Amino acid sequence: MIIDRLSILASFFGTNWLAARQFAKRWQKAATQQPELRGDLIRLGGLFILPPVHMVNGYPEPVTMDPYQSGREAGRRELAMQLLAACGVTIEEINQMMETQDVD
Repeated sequence: MIIDRLSILASFFGTNWLAARQFAKRWQKAATQQPELRGDLIRLGGLFILPPVHMVNGYPEPVTMDPYQSGREAGRRELAMQLLAACGVTIEEINQMMETQDVD
């Protein structure tokens, strides 16, 4: 998982860089004032959740998921990634959160 902040904001705002900058400034301010916000976004987006595995004869096989559930989860992760990018969270910070277990 790599956060490319500019690509994510561009996909959300297109070429309206003023709106993207204002959006990012709001979320950076919020993340600075409330550092727990980053962990909350990661938890709500399910970014650290591993996909379910079903064991068959001792071998793991992916669980068949409902297409609607898959789409919902993908949308949830995408929104969390967009907001984390707006907050200015880097991949190094996410890795550090995983290592220190700041986010369950």
